[in-house]
Order: sequence, then C-alpha cells, then structure tokens
Amino acid sequence: MISGPTNTANPATKYVSFLYALTLLVLLSAFFWTDNSDAANVFKGGELYMEYCEDCHGANGEGVPGVPDFTRQAVLMRPDPELIKVIKEGKGAMPGYEGIIRRQELLDLVAYLRTLQ
Repeated sequence: MISGPTNTANPATKYVSFLYALTLLVLLSAFFWTDNSDAANVFKGGELYMEYCEDCHGANGEGVPGVPDFTRQAVLMRPDPELIKVIKEGKGAMPGYEGIIRRQELLDLVAYLRTLQ
C-alpha cells in the first residue's frame, strides 16, 4: 500500500518559520508605509514666508535695514531648532508666531529660508 506524503516537520521548526515570516511582513510594511509627514515642504514654506515674513525680510530675503538678511549665509548657519525658536518666540521687533504657525509649518518655513541666497 502506498500512502501520500506525511508532514513530519518539527512543531518548533514551524514556529520559527512563522516568526520569520511575520518579522519579514512587519519590516516590509514599515518600509512601504513609512509616514513622511515630518518632511519639510519648501513650497509650503515659501507660501508661509510670503504671508508672514516678506513684509520685513523682503521677497528675496534681503530685508529692510535692521532686519536679518537671509541672503547672507551667516544668518542661516544656525541650526534648525534655533531658527524655529526665534520664529516661535520672536526677537527684537519681530513678533513671535507660536500658536499661529504650526510645528510642520515651522519646518516648512525653515526649509524655505535655507533656499534664499
């Protein structure tokens, strides 16, 4: 009498294979469904600049006398958190925008500032 194939795999081997497949699935899911919502959007930053900053800092970042000139690289050599702090809290005659400009918009705005030359 001939019988069909029998499944003689060890239960521990099946469990390890299952864990391996599950881990692979989780890693692939994380790779393909990564949320890039924190990525700065330079175009939105430009819109924010025109709305909140352009009157004093000028369309191209040169600004009026007594206002930081964003076309000078030294002004923008500060790290992002420092620039964000100034935007949020204000400095000198510049008002603070905390509660007006949201967190993501601050990132967008700083990204735009870094494009001015």
